[in-house]
Amino acid sequence: MASKKDRGQQNADASDEIRDEGRCMSKHDPVIGILPVDFQAPKGLVPVAVFRKKAVADEFGLAILAMGESYWAFFSEGRHILCTSPESAEEVSFEIVAFSKLRRKRRDSVEDQPEYPLCWSSAMVYTMLLAGFFAMQQQSPIWTEIGRADAVAIIRQGEWWRCVTALFLHADSAHLVANILTGAGFTLLLGKLYGGPLAWAIILLCGAMGTALTAGIYFPADHFSIGSSTAVFAALGLLTATGIVMSIRARTTSLGLPNWLIPLLAGLALLAFMGAGEGDELMRRIDLIAHLSGFGVGLLFGIPIAVMRKHFFQYERFSRWCGLLFVFWIILLAWVAAMGWI
Repeated sequence: MASKKDRGQQNADASDEIRDEGRCMSKHDPVIGILPVDFQAPKGLVPVAVFRKKAVADEFGLAILAMGESYWAFFSEGRHILCTSPESAEEVSFEIVAFSKLRRKRRDSVEDQPEYPLCWSSAMVYTMLLAGFFAMQQQSPIWTEIGRADAVAIIRQGEWWRCVTALFLHADSAHLVANILTGAGFTLLLGKLYGGPLAWAIILLCGAMGTALTAGIYFPADHFSIGSSTAVFAALGLLTATGIVMSIRARTTSLGLPNWLIPLLAGLALLAFMGAGEGDELMRRIDLIAHLSGFGVGLLFGIPIAVMRKHFFQYERFSRWCGLLFVFWIILLAWVAAMGWI
């Protein structure tokens, strides 16, 4: 059992925790909060806490009852005052401080994991963009030629734009539909976590870096590829990283395992299930490398991005406009460079 000195120190340390309820701790008064000037507790009772809101006072009252102690509630000058017997006042005050810390931790946990509404419009724009570029490919093969990922051109000749433009091109309608469905699904989930515009900016950046990594792995051999699957698996890596960070912050365990291991295993399982590729053995190997590159980049960069997620939410308008401008300009500049205009 803690000594009176220890409890007094814990109460003082918890003053910041309970200030959110509109209260403060007095170093010379055992009451948690500031009593109204004219309040006098009935004989045989001692005030232990003062609250602005009745709902909060009732919540702390339930905590006192859970201790097996009784309390009395009074209202004076816009404040709700909880009183108890002199014999239990010290124990009750200690419990109130401990319960306030628990409430703060629970509230901070919710604030650390904010969510946005589903951004259906971003999924529609994504679908229209891919369908539009696919239609252009059917009109002329030049779009595939100038936009496809080329390991030698990217690494040796510095044609960086191919890392972006290749993400918008597809080999056939089946390839297109598969990437639209999986990409829209993953990015809707990321949009819930980061907001639609910022999510697309992060996915585009990680997808382009995954394409560059794939080119670096194959260089100096010739390697050509098209398709948004690298970005799709980058989105999966970002989702996995965000799940890991959120689980670590939750500080709980499930099934006897640390919670962060569950999203990691789920992400790896989806990678194995969806990323094996199709066709002959060569195409299977090429697909796997591109998918692994996207997933790895998304996972690697997703960790620090997920750590900063709360700050993105706090500056929602700024992050939304930054995301929109980045996506617009990087796509525009990449295709302008591909056409040789700059």
